[in-house]
This record gives sequence, C-alpha cells and structure tokens, in this order.
Amino acid sequence: MAAVKVSRIRPVPCTVRGRIIGKGVPGLIWSEDFVMQDETGIMFLDYRQPLSIWEWLFGLLRAGEYQGAKVVVRGWFRRGPTPFIEIKTIEGLGKTRLSYIYPLKLLLNAFLIGVGVIVAVYGVLLF
Repeated sequence: MAAVKVSRIRPVPCTVRGRIIGKGVPGLIWSEDFVMQDETGIMFLDYRQPLSIWEWLFGLLRAGEYQGAKVVVRGWFRRGPTPFIEIKTIEGLGKTRLSYIYPLKLLLNAFLIGVGVIVAVYGVLLF
C-alpha cells in the first residue's frame, strides 16, 4: 500500500498470507472473488480466468471451500476506486489454483508479435 506509482495499468507483484473471510460480493453464490484478512487489515482478491464460464463454475463449485481457510496469494496489487489483488496463484487447502489469464496474455502477445513480423517481412519482399 505504500507504493505510490501503482494503478490498474502499473501493478506491483506481491505475495500475501491471510485468511479468507468472505466472497467479493456477499450473498452471491457464484462469486469467484474473495475478501482476505491478515494482520494489517482486509484486501479484496480478484480471481480471473480467460472465459467467464470458468469463473462462474469456480465461484459456484469451489469458492465456498476457501471460507475461513488460511491461504497464500501471489499476484499483482492494483489500485483503483478500491485497491485489490489480481490473483495469479492461490495456495490453500493443500492445493494450488492458477489463474490462466496471465499465460494466455503472454501467448496472445507472442502470437501478435509473430504476425507483425510476418507482415513486415512480407511487406518488404513485395516492395
């Protein structure tokens, strides 16, 4: 929280330990987001997946297991109207869950760079 140059565009990598005390949207049974408490206060955790149906299924079938569980969360701290952590991995209950949004973004970026190189080379060969 002390880092000044943090925003939704410029996140800061972080690792936090604490206890899950609730869902991001109280009462919504398919909410995939969490509220975590540690010795310094509470923090909202955003669990993202490439397809919304994965988020919905996780929230409906698996998120309830984490209620009251001690967890270790790795991700990116982002500031907005409400500060939150975008989850990369969440370790708890003897298992590690991974958010696949980051690897998918890397793969998509590599693909677009490859397409750009091919278009540039093809354009040079034509002229």
